Amino acid sequence: MAEFVDLSEFTYSEKPIPMLSVGWLGKRLGIQGLARTVERSQLTLLEELAAYPRSRTMGVHDCEFCPGGEAVQADGEIHVYGDDGSSYCAPTMITHYIEVHGYAPPEEFLHALERSAALDEDSRMHALLDVIRDERAGTGFRVGAVLDIPEWGDEPSSVAALFVADADQGFSMFAGRAVGEGFARIMMARGEMDHAGFARLTPHTRWGVIGELRVWGSSLAEGLEEPEARYNYYV
Repeated sequence: MAEFVDLSEFTYSEKPIPMLSVGWLGKRLGIQGLARTVERSQLTLLEELAAYPRSRTMGVHDCEFCPGGEAVQADGEIHVYGDDGSSYCAPTMITHYIEVHGYAPPEEFLHALERSAALDEDSRMHALLDVIRDERAGTGFRVGAVLDIPEWGDEPSSVAALFVADADQGFSMFAGRAVGEGFARIMMARGEMDHAGFARLTPHTRWGVIGELRVWGSSLAEGLEEPEARYNYYV
């Protein structure tokens, strides 16, 4: 796995918007941030994000600090957006580094992690929307943007972009679950379901909506008509 100094530019893979590195640890630089502490509530937030990773790879990374033969493995990224315009990329392994090896992320990252309100419209949001709408963009690139755009809450332009992505048949057949998850999270931010919009979505994407709402125990899933089971990613 790549190794970066905390808060340095993340360059391991291309992103639609510049991101700062947090928690990309290895033997060369060692455990960073040992003088700081992490609250249990902050670790819980990271664990929730790690359960829905971004940019998953075909392989896994072994923790370089665990004894040989006992190394914890993980893959994927966590994306955190601050209300000051900052954007952070961390490995899902960050939770293990904190719990087992005493790592503590920078305070700026933890502050962004604890943000509860949706972000205001900004250049980062527009960069993600451009990627979502671009049929020439790589599939992984678009999936990441689809999953991150709900951070800006119930924005009409975000919903419209998800409809564009869903209408791209080649993309939605592969990534309909992600599009549905993005749609569901925006509806949860809104507090009510756009039933007409839901009905417009392709079957793969509608299952993505229903599945995400059920994962979060949202009452918005009640009354939604299930598409044919053959389109269901969750079985």
